Amino acid sequence: MFRRKITTLLFFILCSSISIAQNSSDIVIGQTYEIQSAEMGEKREYRVLLPKEYESKNKAFPVIYVLDGQAYFLSAYSSVIALSGLDAMPEAIVVAISNHDRTSDMTPPDMDIPGVQAKNADRFLEFLTKELIPKIDRTYRTLPLRILIGHSHGGIFGLYALTKASETFRWHIVLDPPMHLNQSYLERIIDDHLTQNSQFSSRLVIGWNRYSWSDENWKEIQRKPDTGLRAWEIDLDGETHSSMYHMGIYKGLKQLFADHNYKHNQVLTFEALKNRYQRLNEEYGYSIPIPIWALRYGAIEHLTSADPDMARPFINALKILYGTTDMLGDDTEQWLNQLVSNPPEITRAEYLDLKDADVKESSDFFGIWENEEYKIELKEEKGRVVGRLGQRMPDGEWRFQGLIKVIRKTNGDLEIVHPNGVPPLSGLIVYRLSVPDNNRTKVEQRFMVYWPSMQGRNRPKIFTLKKN
Repeated sequence: MFRRKITTLLFFILCSSISIAQNSSDIVIGQTYEIQSAEMGEKREYRVLLPKEYESKNKAFPVIYVLDGQAYFLSAYSSVIALSGLDAMPEAIVVAISNHDRTSDMTPPDMDIPGVQAKNADRFLEFLTKELIPKIDRTYRTLPLRILIGHSHGGIFGLYALTKASETFRWHIVLDPPMHLNQSYLERIIDDHLTQNSQFSSRLVIGWNRYSWSDENWKEIQRKPDTGLRAWEIDLDGETHSSMYHMGIYKGLKQLFADHNYKHNQVLTFEALKNRYQRLNEEYGYSIPIPIWALRYGAIEHLTSADPDMARPFINALKILYGTTDMLGDDTEQWLNQLVSNPPEITRAEYLDLKDADVKESSDFFGIWENEEYKIELKEEKGRVVGRLGQRMPDGEWRFQGLIKVIRKTNGDLEIVHPNGVPPLSGLIVYRLSVPDNNRTKVEQRFMVYWPSMQGRNRPKIFTLKKN
């Protein structure tokens, strides 16, 4: 972790000035409101920024609460728009809370900071939990997932709120809180909370610049998954204490929601996929339906593997949740019935399980073979035949498909294969190389296709490669 000692006085100066870091006077986004707070004994201002499709979609949304909202609301809102547009997080409501006296509002009662007379963190937390949040929940369609974002002195309050209101704010983004103050007060209260409350579920993303958590304590927290706290650090190299908030909010949200649209690269059973989303439901605090892409992916993967029984629950879930089994021109239920009545002679998995080519028997093919369009490289590596397949692009450059698998040698010929890739298990492209003659080899390219809409591509192509 990056470390730098700083005097308490300098920290106080930074915290006092940080709220003017972002000038938004000429930008009108969202709606600004006031609430008369009995807890604070004053009016408090907050700004609400709704998702673009809030009015058109009759659904509820998570809520992100941003401390020092007058400074950071644009960074939070732009991050949510960007990430939700990429489906890297759900759409969310942003509530940006302005501060009149941030050092007092966000200083815990047991924490001594020179220059801070009133320590109103408890009152400010009561204002949030008993007045502002209930009003937001009454006014808007909200989900129980609330995220609190705080920078610098706001980071102090964020960690304090984690220990005092973990049921209210489930997740936290904390940027550069001064962990060293008061003999590491913040570390101590987090440790105490984790020791005394093992059943709560929370996520914490923390970013450093001027300050840091002690290595020993941070590692101890990460070694205790049974505490209910999942914690991550984010890399904010190149930023300063004053500039880190924008990238910190963006990367923090991205990390918190890293499993929101996780693209698995293995074939899951339907039960495994369902269990995964049940775990997400518990951690997010609300029901997340299995997305249509995950069901389509699972159905296609198992159908192209010629396994109707494994594909059937995905197809049933598509019908129940989304009222359709149609995918890119193929009706998966019809495809499933065809597989049941007319299974393929050999499946993709069975083909890839065939014995690899023998190194000695394949040596005639070693080297680089090419024409103007294709290039194949074959060689021995660690007792195996390995190779690469390349194709020349319109700009004249070669693009290689990665390592290709040499499957077998039949009647003196060599077969190599690589995944078709649309989708990942839709079929195989097989190249059969004839025995070289005068440093030339005839190549037959054919597709092993299981996806009905791709059957038309299953036409052999024959060409010649010359040894380079």
